Amino acid sequence: MRETAVNLLNQITGVCKRNGESLSTVLGECCSLIGKPGQDAREVVSNVFDSVVQEKGIRTAFSKLLSEGSVDGESAPDWVYLLFKVKSRISGSAWQDLTIISQNWEGQG
Repeated sequence: MRETAVNLLNQITGVCKRNGESLSTVLGECCSLIGKPGQDAREVVSNVFDSVVQEKGIRTAFSKLLSEGSVDGESAPDWVYLLFKVKSRISGSAWQDLTIISQNWEGQG
């Protein structure tokens, strides 16, 4: 599987270079699309993240898939909360309770 992944990545990177783009730029643009194409692209990225989480754990997934500059120190917990909200599928009122509790907890430190 890893050999296939490396070969495919090399081919995709080659196509992107021939078109004067990077793979990250192309994927970013795909995820910014509206409608079904954008939804499909975001689902692919989400599935990639989920795969890394399953294989390596949540901390490793965040450290490998997000650059330090993509989130500052204060907004990083927001990403964790957002991931939790999406994965847990809790109700809006329960989410609001969790947000209030976590804000109070942070204020204690």
